[in-house]
Amino acid sequence: MIIPRWHKNSREGKGCAGLNVGVLLDTASSAAAAVGNLDVARSLPRAPIIFLSSLLLQSCDKPLFALSLPISSSYMSRAFDVPELRLEVCSHIESQETLAALAQTSSTFLHPSLDRLWSGELQPVSIWSVINLLEEGIVKNDFGKIVDLVLNRNEHTRFFSYTHRIRYLDLNLHLDREHSIYESALLKLVSPPYSLERSFPRLRYLTLGAEALSTEGQMTFLPPLLSSLTVTGLEDRKLVDELVHRCPSLQSLDLALLYPFRDKELKEAVSLTVVKLFSLSTLRFTGLISSDAIRDLSRSSCLRRLSLINTDFAGDALSGSKDDTLQFQALEFLEVSFRTIESTTTLLQRLDKMPRVLKIRASVLAQAELQAFFSFFSQARGDKLEELILNTPAAVPPCTYTSDLIKPLMYLTSLRLLWLGIHSSISIAPGELYEFLRGFPKLETLHFNPTPITVDFLASITTECPMLKDVFLPIETSAPIEISTPAVMSMSSHPQQRPLSLHHAHFSLTELADVSVLTRTLVSHFPSIQALTLDHNLSTGVSRLQTGRQTGFDCIEPLRQLCMMTALSIKLPHPLALADADLTELATALPHLTHLRLLGDHPPTQLSRIAVTLDGVWALTSICTNLRALGINFSAISTFRSFPLKQRLKSGQGLLQNRTLRHLDIPGSYVSAAVVRDLAVLLAIMFPRLYGFGPRGPFYMGDTCCRLGLWIASLQRELKGKDVATMSVEELRSIAQDHCKGIYKIEL
Repeated sequence: MIIPRWHKNSREGKGCAGLNVGVLLDTASSAAAAVGNLDVARSLPRAPIIFLSSLLLQSCDKPLFALSLPISSSYMSRAFDVPELRLEVCSHIESQETLAALAQTSSTFLHPSLDRLWSGELQPVSIWSVINLLEEGIVKNDFGKIVDLVLNRNEHTRFFSYTHRIRYLDLNLHLDREHSIYESALLKLVSPPYSLERSFPRLRYLTLGAEALSTEGQMTFLPPLLSSLTVTGLEDRKLVDELVHRCPSLQSLDLALLYPFRDKELKEAVSLTVVKLFSLSTLRFTGLISSDAIRDLSRSSCLRRLSLINTDFAGDALSGSKDDTLQFQALEFLEVSFRTIESTTTLLQRLDKMPRVLKIRASVLAQAELQAFFSFFSQARGDKLEELILNTPAAVPPCTYTSDLIKPLMYLTSLRLLWLGIHSSISIAPGELYEFLRGFPKLETLHFNPTPITVDFLASITTECPMLKDVFLPIETSAPIEISTPAVMSMSSHPQQRPLSLHHAHFSLTELADVSVLTRTLVSHFPSIQALTLDHNLSTGVSRLQTGRQTGFDCIEPLRQLCMMTALSIKLPHPLALADADLTELATALPHLTHLRLLGDHPPTQLSRIAVTLDGVWALTSICTNLRALGINFSAISTFRSFPLKQRLKSGQGLLQNRTLRHLDIPGSYVSAAVVRDLAVLLAIMFPRLYGFGPRGPFYMGDTCCRLGLWIASLQRELKGKDVATMSVEELRSIAQDHCKGIYKIEL
C-alpha cells in the first residue's frame, strides 16, 4: 500500500494543512452532488484528494464505516461519488484483500471489471478482459470477428481508469470464433494519439503468444521498463533481437520455441541474444540451446535462476577440457530437462560449484542410466546444495531398486529439501532407511517413496532430523513387526523429550486396516501438525476393500485434538459415513481450518445412505470462518426433503451468505434431477464468491447430466446486485431454467 509520507497524523484526522476530515469529505461530496458535474469535482485541491485516498486505504483491512474517525457512512458513500477521489483510491490498491475490504463499504468497488482486471498479486490479465471493457466501441463483422475498436471520450476515460493499474498482461490470442480480432484493431489501443506508456503505464510483466499477432505487433507491446517477458511459440528472431535494444533492464525471460528441435538458426540467434541481456537474473528456455551460449551465460554475474527445459546440445557437445569449468557466480537455482541423461551429467560435472537448488526432470531411464546418474553425487562438490528435486518416470523395463541406488546422496549433508520422485519401487530395510536419513540433520522437507513405514518409525526419524517439517511418505497402519519393534525405536540417540516439529504431512495409505489407530498415533507423536493429508494410493499396492466396509467419524475423531490444524484432507477407497453433527463437532474443535476434504468412495447403490446435507455444510462454514476450500460427499435429496427451497427462502435461512468459501467439491454426492435446479439456486445465493466447483466435468444423474459448476457461475452473475429477498421461488427457478441451456441436458 502506498501512503504519502507527508501526512503523518492521518489517524488523528489531521493533515492536509489542518483540514478537518469530516468537513473535507462533506465538501467533496457536495461538489460531486452539484448536478453530477465532473468539472466541479475536478476543481477540488489535489492534496486533499491524495490525503483522503491514503486515509481510506490505511484502514481498508476492515469495513471503512468501522473507522474510529469522525467520518459517517453517509460521508463515505457520497465521497466515493467523486470520480477523482475514486480513481485515486484505485490507483493505490496493492492487494486484492484491500479491494475486497473496500467493496464491503461501497458498491463502487464491486464493479466486475475490477476483479477481471486485477493484477496486484501478479496474476495475468487477459487482453480479452481489456477488450470487453469497450462493449460499445467494439465493431464486429458478420462472422463475429472484431474488425475495429472505436473509443469516444467517455470510453477513453473509463478504459484508462482500469488499464493504468495493470502490471501483468497476457497477450495470448486464440484463433476461434468467440475470441478473434484483427491485429489493426488491437493495435489501436497503443497507437497514436495514444501510446503503450499511456494505456498501460504500469506494465512490467508480459506474456506473448504466437497466435494472431505478427512479430511487429508483438514488439509494439514491449515497454522500455519491462521486467519480465514470457514468449510461447517463438518463431522469429526479430523479437529477441529487439529485446536487447528496447528492454535493456529486462530481468526475467521465458522463451519457448515454436519448433524447438527444427529451427537451428533461431536457436543460434536466441543463444547469442540472451547473453547480451546483462541485467537478466532469470532465464527459462525451452528448446535447443548452443553450448557456447551456456558458456557465455556462466560468466554472468547477475544470473540467479536458470531453467533449460526439453533441450539438448543438438549434437554440439559441451566442448572444452575437463578443467574448463562453468562459473555461474550468482547461480542459486538450476533446472534441467535434457533429452538424454548424459547431457545432464555432463553439465553438472562442468559446474564450478553446485547451486543452492537443483531440479532435474529426466526422461524414461533404464536402470543402469539412473544408477550412473546417482553415482555422480558421490564425487560432486555438493556442500552448497540445499534442495534436490528429481522427477523421473518408471524405469524401462520395470524394476525394483535397492538402497544402493540412493546411498551416493549421503554426501549431500547440507540438504534441506529432498524430493525423489522416482516412480519405481525402492526396497529398503527400516534400518537402512534410518541410517540414510540421519545423514541429513538439516532436512526440512522429505518427499520419498520407499518401503512403507509406520508413524512410530517416522517419529524416530524426526528425532534425528529435528528440523523436519514437511513429509510425503507411504504409511502402513498395521506394520510388520520388524518395523515397530523396540530395537528400531531405540536406535535414536535422542530420547523424545520434546514435541516433534512436523507441521505438514502427506501420507499415502497402502493398507487401511484401521484408520483410527493411525490417527491416534499421529496425534500422540505430532500434536503441532498443521496440515494433514491421508490419501489412498492405488499405485502403491492398495486394493479396494471388500463390499460393505466403511469408516465412520470415530476413526477421525482423534484429530480433533490437533488444535493448530488449518488443512485436513482424507480420501478413502470406501464409504466415509458422516453426519451433519459430525461436521459441527469437527469444526468446533478445529475452527482455524482453511481447507477441508472428507471424501469416501460410495458405490452407486449406497448414495442414498449419505447423511450430510447442505445444512451441515453451512454450519461448518459458519464456524470455520476462514474456510476457503471444501470437499465433501453430501445429499441434495436429504437437504430439500425436510426443508424445501421455498421454506428456506421464506424463513431467511436460504438467504444467508458466506463470502469466504471459494472452492466446493462434491464428487459422488447424491443429487437427482428433481432437486438439481433448486440446489444450483441455493448454492448461487449462499456462496456468491464460489468460483471453483467440482467435479469439473459433467455431473451424472442416471441417464442425465449437467455441468453444475457452469450453471452456478451463470446464476451468480445474473443474481449479482439483485435483492434476492424480494424474489419469489418461481422467479428464481425461472431464471435458473433460462441459464441452464447448453449446460443441462434434460428439460426441467
